Amino acid sequence: MAQSIPPPRPHCERKGDTQRTITRNEKKERHGRNGPNIGRTENCEEAPRTGPTKTCDGRPVESMDVTSKYYGWKCMYTNANSLMSKIDELRQLTVNNDYYIVGVTESWATVNVADSELKIDGFTMFRQDRPHDTNMKGGGVILYVKDTLTCQIIPELMNCDFHDSVWVRITGQQINLVVGLCYRSPTSTPANNDKLLQVLDKTVCKARNENLLLLGDFNYPVIDYNTFSVHPGDKAAADFFDKTLYLFLYQHVNEPTRIRQGQKPSTLDYIFTEEDVLIVGVNYLPPLGKSDHCKDCNEMWESFCEKINTTVSQHVPLRKYETPRRKVLG
Repeated sequence: MAQSIPPPRPHCERKGDTQRTITRNEKKERHGRNGPNIGRTENCEEAPRTGPTKTCDGRPVESMDVTSKYYGWKCMYTNANSLMSKIDELRQLTVNNDYYIVGVTESWATVNVADSELKIDGFTMFRQDRPHDTNMKGGGVILYVKDTLTCQIIPELMNCDFHDSVWVRITGQQINLVVGLCYRSPTSTPANNDKLLQVLDKTVCKARNENLLLLGDFNYPVIDYNTFSVHPGDKAAADFFDKTLYLFLYQHVNEPTRIRQGQKPSTLDYIFTEEDVLIVGVNYLPPLGKSDHCKDCNEMWESFCEKINTTVSQHVPLRKYETPRRKVLG
């Protein structure tokens, strides 16, 4: 007998411009496999999950470092805000931290930028530039996967027409991981916003027997996943929020990822998985170059502090020496 699929049920009820905040108990019920299974997409057959669960020890968003608990991988995500001038810094970070996956949004790359200018030795690069028929700068995403891993583009997801996204499947012995990297511009059109929701549906359907890791800058500052609420007045943000809950996606970023002087810090970057245990922590680090997004460079900060303390202990005297006063002859 075919299993019936329950109709969609919104997770953030809104009436007019009023805001409905989900309670803590509702959050637990809706964000877990023990809750009601309303997160299936039509035409997706129910199937048991196979393979190990994954975790990502995340660093900051905009620069975020993630470690896979079961695969033993370290991953990084950052919003570069133009990568060309910061590619050497990124290359050095990947060497120092032995990353397996590196996701970059807002690469600002164009068809005039050769792959050789953006490549990182030892990695397979998947890049999606902003369409050449637009005069707007910005956008673009690049996903780097260590070349010791078997990976390939997922054509069904790449053909969803959502701007600035890359979808890759990593396979191997006991490895089944779908990795998505997205950038949604603040000026994204309603049609493009709808494409994002559609690709999320297809992704969860596609990865129903695999692990899922979704990184990106979605530019929805009115969403607060800590309180499970959406500020009223932004329908696109509310639709996105509802969709992520409907699909049982767990969001791991709890701190602001974009900090600009004179403005309120905001959380624009998200890390989604289908299981909350997949990521053991998110570390927020200094941004690449002068990007106004946080970067996962906690280790860099600790190293810097260590060097400062070492230098001070070696060269700054601990005692105060009094200089003899010169006598003035009358």
